Amino acid sequence: MRFRALAAAALVLTGCSVTSSASSVTTTVPVASTSPPSTTASVYRPRALSGDSIEFLTHDGVERRYVLHVPNDLPAATSVPLVLVLHGAGGVPEEIIAGSGWNTLADERGLIVAYPAGEDESWNAGACCGVAASEGNDDVGFLNALIAHLAGFAQVDPARVVVVGHSNGGMMAYRLACDPNTRVLGAASVAGTNMAGCQPARALSFLEIHGTADTIVPYDGGSSPDSEAVGLPPFTPVTVSIDWMVHALGCPAEPVEQTASRTTTTTWTGCAEGTRVQFVTLEGAGHSWPTGRTFDATTAIADFFFPI
Repeated sequence: MRFRALAAAALVLTGCSVTSSASSVTTTVPVASTSPPSTTASVYRPRALSGDSIEFLTHDGVERRYVLHVPNDLPAATSVPLVLVLHGAGGVPEEIIAGSGWNTLADERGLIVAYPAGEDESWNAGACCGVAASEGNDDVGFLNALIAHLAGFAQVDPARVVVVGHSNGGMMAYRLACDPNTRVLGAASVAGTNMAGCQPARALSFLEIHGTADTIVPYDGGSSPDSEAVGLPPFTPVTVSIDWMVHALGCPAEPVEQTASRTTTTTWTGCAEGTRVQFVTLEGAGHSWPTGRTFDATTAIADFFFPI
């Protein structure tokens, strides 16, 4: 994790609008309303353009960037899941796109993926991290606004939205899961932990993936020479973060545990409103996004929320 300054955008737009890098034209797109639709007329939902694009959404007077990936061959009349993938502190969307493989999986399984950019390359996840936390950025509000905006596209199923994050992005996934205004099917953290000290305010499923040899966000919490070297605060033990989730969601006391090679998967089923909590421990793994034959975090997350 590293912290670098990111130049803030100076353009301020009115309302919720999107600017496409392909055309450099700003167009207003309907945002999903919290009010029930009219019984006399259908709500128009435009289609998002297929392919990859850099987009902008203005929230609270600040223009925020995100990268959107829409598979080229989605059926015209089908709504598919939406996954928001949050980078870590010091990162940008392009890095997690390259390192996680979400675009490839989205094309294979028919998902839409959005990669928001944190201001100053960080997210305000509570006690961490960077400028976003120290200045109290409204990242919860921004992500909720982005979810509502993207749910306005015809290809997106609003009932199947998942937020995923790595490191500081994983911490942000915890915080977003605690917000009562967040309407998501679930959230997942990779190498993150709950730095907001919060518990989910509504039923949702949750997945944590963490390596025991992580020296940036230590598995057992606290600090390490590596985390202290970049000015990070002491971290919540990951087991404590999971306990908070399990307790808040009313999960059964006894989970099912499975171990294969150096991967231990602990799953609580029968939680509130049929939700689940899963904790994947990767023995000897570090802080990077896990990929490869032994364990692939992207595939594991997709299988957990959207089983084939």
